[in-house]
Amino acid sequence: MQVKPLGTLLLAALMTGTMPLAAYAQVDSSQIEAEEATADAEAAKAEANEAKKRAEEDRKRRDKIRAESQAAINKARSLENDAKKRTG
Repeated sequence: MQVKPLGTLLLAALMTGTMPLAAYAQVDSSQIEAEEATADAEAAKAEANEAKKRAEEDRKRRDKIRAESQAAINKARSLENDAKKRTG
């Protein structure tokens, strides 16, 4: 069984009933790294949510423009057909 350095220190502390200061420092360092990783993950998630929100807003704007364009095309065709009927 391969034991990582932190595991070795903790195992030694359990076996001797004491925990060396280096082990405390290692535990603190590991905890800080874990908290930083958690904070980074939360920031990345928030950034992804913002990007998703912006993409959805962009999609809605494009859909609105597309609908307005289609309405204008339909109106132009209708006017063109009316004009053909009057002159025809």
